[in-house]
Amino acid sequence: PPPHVCGTEQGMEERIAVVCRFRPLSGAEQQTNTCAYLHPDHRTVTLTTLDAQYRYQFDRVFDEAATQEDVYRESAASVVADVLRGYDGCIFAYGSVGTGMTHTMEGPSLEDPAFRGIIPRAVATIFSYASMNPQAELTVHVSYVEIYQEHVHDLLDAEKTDLEIHENRSGHVFVQDVTVLTAKSEHEVLRILRLGRRNRVEQMAVARGKGPGTQPRSHSVFFIRISQRNAATDIIRSSELILV
Repeated sequence: PPPHVCGTEQGMEERIAVVCRFRPLSGAEQQTNTCAYLHPDHRTVTLTTLDAQYRYQFDRVFDEAATQEDVYRESAASVVADVLRGYDGCIFAYGSVGTGMTHTMEGPSLEDPAFRGIIPRAVATIFSYASMNPQAELTVHVSYVEIYQEHVHDLLDAEKTDLEIHENRSGHVFVQDVTVLTAKSEHEVLRILRLGRRNRVEQMAVARGKGPGTQPRSHSVFFIRISQRNAATDIIRSSELILV
């Protein structure tokens, strides 16, 4: 298929793109008898074991040499661009524990240009767009929650636990009573992200302390809601970027 473009000026072309990223093998993994071959088309993977061979195809495959910038530019940037055009978008990282989901979405550093992940890069793109398009008058609101054992917890307010998910009359799904903060700069969004990360680490530590049978596996969801008012036409458009 052509490169992922989910929105156009002529109309909306909805689609889901699935990309696969390989991280370097650990020492233990190198001792296994499983081999993954990434084809030159950057879309096909052949997985060979002692017993069988499997072939998988994706919209894009990144090997262990791919940089954070490569992954953002070729799998996430178009989604962020569509959100700035008024469409809703979602970027969802999925995998087993230890496969690098947090590395891809947040990165080892939120500031270092080489190591920051999809979320801080998306934030930078949004505020760069705002600075280059002052007539758009962007307003940015963010929320941050954790889903753990089918319960939703507010990562920006420890008192808000077990929040409810609802759907309004227009079909929009939302978390009731979740904390919503206004951010006027990239720096403010990253500060909020750090606060949520810290609260999440503390909650996971509490979960681990409840006993060896406790599995502190959870998913974090970072919401970025954008409202744009065109100063010339007075037209307002709203969109949301959901990062999981």
